[in-house]
Amino acid sequence: MLLKVIRMIKKIIFISLITIILFEFTCFVLVKINILKGDVPPYKYINKYIINLSDKHLKDSYYNIFFWVDINKHFGRWHCNNAKSIHIKSPDYIVVYTTNSYGARDKKRTLKSNDRKRVVVLGDSFIEGYGVEMPERLTNILEKTSSVEHLNFGESGFGQTQSYLLYKYLAKKFDHSTVLIGILPDNDFCDDDINSDYKDVYKPYWSGDYPNYKLVYRLDKLEKSAQYFNCKNINKNKYNYAYKDYIKIKKRGVYHTIQNLIFSFSFTSRFIGVISKTQNYYIYFNLFKSEINTLKNRSKFYTYNEDELNRMKYSLKMIREEAIDKKIIVFTIPKLNDIKVYDKLHKSPLGEQLSIFCKQNKIEFIDLLPLMHNYTNNWDELYYKFDPHWTPKGHKVAAKLILHNIKNYP
Repeated sequence: MLLKVIRMIKKIIFISLITIILFEFTCFVLVKINILKGDVPPYKYINKYIINLSDKHLKDSYYNIFFWVDINKHFGRWHCNNAKSIHIKSPDYIVVYTTNSYGARDKKRTLKSNDRKRVVVLGDSFIEGYGVEMPERLTNILEKTSSVEHLNFGESGFGQTQSYLLYKYLAKKFDHSTVLIGILPDNDFCDDDINSDYKDVYKPYWSGDYPNYKLVYRLDKLEKSAQYFNCKNINKNKYNYAYKDYIKIKKRGVYHTIQNLIFSFSFTSRFIGVISKTQNYYIYFNLFKSEINTLKNRSKFYTYNEDELNRMKYSLKMIREEAIDKKIIVFTIPKLNDIKVYDKLHKSPLGEQLSIFCKQNKIEFIDLLPLMHNYTNNWDELYYKFDPHWTPKGHKVAAKLILHNIKNYP
């Protein structure tokens, strides 16, 4: 009887090991052929659960988890004035966010300026500088290189509808000669779709048919938003953190050791990240479509529809009307996957359509998709491995391309 039990245990162990090996190999293949998206294991032990915060982050500082909140009756999401927050995703990804007296993630700015040139910049998280310190950010690089002020009004989660309303009710008040607008196709279309998954937030949308839109809000009152916050309470709690779900400080034990080992040495962790939705990995399920169609479905430079494009065009037209005497420059922001798709297809349908639209409306346009693709073969260094945003190198390259390709910038 004992021998039978031992044989059964050995059999179970053998089958389990074979299953684990086969599954690991399958995940390896899926990552290598870009069906399972994720970075490769570092093959060295990484403790994701120990982060030592230096004194510069903690001394005499107040941090709050309420950095991106619904506080504005016109465009909803914004920052409290003079706010400070810390964003941590890993020991190498610790960024301090601060805002000025107008709620922008920027240094102190004045409404009036004697400078002949001054740039207002609109956009979402790429413009705001998600994941990078301010000196490393696109707008700061442009300001330093051109010696022209670049007022950053970027906000994570913004679509073009919100950018228009922010310009109309806030950014327009500042003296400026130029409006620079960043478009992120990957989620700008979704952010401006009233049917998207923003049910519990205060968010504006264009409703109706182009060009006869009506501005509507998902909620009828700002205070009903799940992200509403009273900025008077901003500095009452010390050492709270932005995106606290990412903070794993000083966690030890067998469970966390096993997690770290799987993350550090296996492709299986990339699949676990998909299932648990805790990592920036995802699976393409278009396995039975042609390669071209599968590629297109991975990038919003190719898969937008007419309604989505019309809403974007309308927001840009409204900014054009508000900034009637200003120079306007629009540029697209590609994510890493957009560049990889472009590498196979060698065309940018959205860029082509926006180029025509911008010429018709006296707007200068630059499509960063082909430019960033052609700038380097090492596209991965432009983006974080665990985050879809630009690294400091990505911001630097984008700034260089804008300066080089826009005549007489700014």
